[in-house]
Formats: sequence, structure tokens, C-alpha cells
Amino acid sequence: MKNKNLCFPVVGMNAEPEKANFLRQLMKDVIAGHVKHVDIKIEPEPSNPFDAGAIAVLLNGTKIGFIGRENQAYFNFTSTGSYAAQITHWGVTQNDEAVFIYIQPYL
Repeated sequence: MKNKNLCFPVVGMNAEPEKANFLRQLMKDVIAGHVKHVDIKIEPEPSNPFDAGAIAVLLNGTKIGFIGRENQAYFNFTSTGSYAAQITHWGVTQNDEAVFIYIQPYL
């Protein structure tokens, strides 16, 4: 990674309702105290049929979305197989039509 202070939006969740619903439920479980830790993993997905450079984002082992193409260049998977990350922001839109999450990778 070229700049360790960057945070990235996770994209693609709202295109698949089950991923958005997973994130909604995870947020509720964290707020309620049922989940104490969210494990975030960022890893390449070269077998992705739409983008050979795809970078998947997994929360507690469930793939919820991707790092957008415009941000893929910030990651160097030749030096590491994956990155762990922390959540910087997450939530739902005011009308609850969409979810969002921003993450910051650990180096």
C-alpha cells in the first residue's frame, strides 16, 4: 500500500440484497453487543469473471463487496496475500435504501 492513511469505500453491496442485509444485521448485532469483533480481510480475487484485478472485502468470512477499480492501484498483493482492516465509517442511508462502509487497511 502506498499511503497507510487512506480509507476506502466498499462497493457492490447494494447490488446484491443479501450482502446489504448481511451488513445491516451485522451492524445491529454490533450495536446490541452480540458481536464484539468484526474481522475484515481484503484479498485479491483473480477468478472474478468481471474484473481480473478485483479485490474482495470480507467481514467475518463473508464477502460483502469490493475495493473499487479506481482504488485497486493502492494495494500490492505481491508483498502480502491479504490485508486486515478496520471500519472507519458504516451505516445506512437516511431512507434505509442503501448501506455503506468505509475501511482502512492495516499495514
